[in-house]
Amino acid sequence: MSIETLEEVPGGAYILQFDGGTIKKLGVGGYLIWDPDGRLRAAQALWFGKECTTNNECELGALLSALKWVKWSKLEPGDWMIIGDSNLILRYCNRKFKPQKKFMPDV
Repeated sequence: MSIETLEEVPGGAYILQFDGGTIKKLGVGGYLIWDPDGRLRAAQALWFGKECTTNNECELGALLSALKWVKWSKLEPGDWMIIGDSNLILRYCNRKFKPQKKFMPDV
């Protein structure tokens, strides 16, 4: 899922959008986080290098980096909409697949 404007998101929710991929076996990724008022709170481009050599590893790395930022930032509690395009991560979240431990460090 992708959003074109913040008006397409339910009111009152934080938004976390993440993506990751590889370029010649070198990992990249990033995330954006908006608050419920539509203000951009975080934008981060990530360079994983040889740590992530598959798209799935980079997607997960971007999401985990974003979640670490959320934990660190101590944002006010609220509803969240997490947006990404990784079917593997959606299956992890919906408990259809069990992730390998090496990909799921404590957040």
